[in-house]
Amino acid sequence: MNEYLKGWMQACAEAVIIVMVLYFVFFPVKVEGFSMFNTLSDGDRVFVSRVMTEMKLYQRGDIVVFKHEAAGKNRMMVKRVIAVDGERVRIENGNVYINEELLHEDYVMGQTYGDIDVVVGKDKIFVMGDNREGSVDSRELGAIDESEIRGRVMMKVYPFNKVAVYR
Repeated sequence: MNEYLKGWMQACAEAVIIVMVLYFVFFPVKVEGFSMFNTLSDGDRVFVSRVMTEMKLYQRGDIVVFKHEAAGKNRMMVKRVIAVDGERVRIENGNVYINEELLHEDYVMGQTYGDIDVVVGKDKIFVMGDNREGSVDSRELGAIDESEIRGRVMMKVYPFNKVAVYR
């Protein structure tokens, strides 16, 4: 009986640790919409890291999850970081330039519309969806405040045949 109780307590402790890791380090998000297509699709499930948010370690190319009033209450948006604070973003003739250097984006689907020339403010990031023709992003919303960011997408876990790890 003692061994049974010991095994049961160990299983409970392991479950608590797993739940705590998922709560404090990672959390799942269901992707809604096609603004990140072809990288992420409607219905995909991703794991998001809270740690990167606390450390404010965002880099160009990261995929982030954030809350914004444009998404509606209790919904999150998923977009790619294009520029961080202090960087100049210029969009002209469908091309994106960061600090006057052409940004090479092999993940983009569709035409990048809009003519923009802006310097990203302090503690803000400029984000866009990979499906440029079907995304509401910093081109319309302006740069996103870092306090709105909930985390960085680390891994696509569903559908199972399309599991992917992101940097």
